Amino acid sequence: MSSRNEANNPLSYIEQEARLYRFDSPDFEHRCSGLLGIPLSTCDRRKLIFYCNYLIHKSFKSETYDKLKENTRLASEFLDKNYEAVNSCNSKILGWDDFRNEFDRLEVEALPFIGYGSLINQIDARRTLRDERDAEAIIGFGGKRVFKISTKGLMNLRGLPTVGHENEEAVVALDPIFDPNHTFNGMVFDVKRNEVDALQKRESVYQIKKVPYIKVDHLMSGQLAVESAYALVYPQNDGLLLKPHLNYLFLILEGHIEMDATRFFVETTYLSDGKTTIAQWLEQEARRYL
Repeated sequence: MSSRNEANNPLSYIEQEARLYRFDSPDFEHRCSGLLGIPLSTCDRRKLIFYCNYLIHKSFKSETYDKLKENTRLASEFLDKNYEAVNSCNSKILGWDDFRNEFDRLEVEALPFIGYGSLINQIDARRTLRDERDAEAIIGFGGKRVFKISTKGLMNLRGLPTVGHENEEAVVALDPIFDPNHTFNGMVFDVKRNEVDALQKRESVYQIKKVPYIKVDHLMSGQLAVESAYALVYPQNDGLLLKPHLNYLFLILEGHIEMDATRFFVETTYLSDGKTTIAQWLEQEARRYL
């Protein structure tokens, strides 16, 4: 039975759980090595919920966060008033063959690409993009990041067994319609022509669109140097209220620790209802166990 103090102070309780389960241990039993993990028991789910909260609040008081958030707001206002600055990104949605044709159209062997979900986790990304590459932290503009793609649908698409996944959960995707009120963080890196097949195999359910972004270093120094890169989008919303797949969410949060961007992710990413942020949902889930 939780004490009244614990119920009124969930962050304190999260810290207690962190110490209890030794979440900083390198052999923590639920570290993920793949996109979709094994089904979680009730006890496992409880641990993972508290661990996700722990990862968020571990960097919650970042000294640079308020400045980044404010400069991102100013940049959003700039893009809203100067829409021509993002006109080049107001392009059609591309299929995978269309994306391949971009290499020929632009006469290049590599194209800039934004990872904003599991591709942020370098260990997981190396399963697909095996060569080491430079990657820079960015803030993308105009894309709403939502957990709306059913894991059951993904597993059916890949021919994987759905036993244990009867309760549908979700992975994340960007909405393709430009809206300056929404921002997301990510990493921009080059994807080579000969890597597209492997990337498509991993992300075949998505489509692709160019989106505007500004590098975090530029934002922090007040430079509104708008660039564009390709990103995965998922136009439809199946209308289901889906919770994030916890192992997948854990994979993303671990990647964000490297970037010191965990708080930005959870405050700008939504459940499939399009209203509840991941930060709000994780705290609600944690309170269920207090």
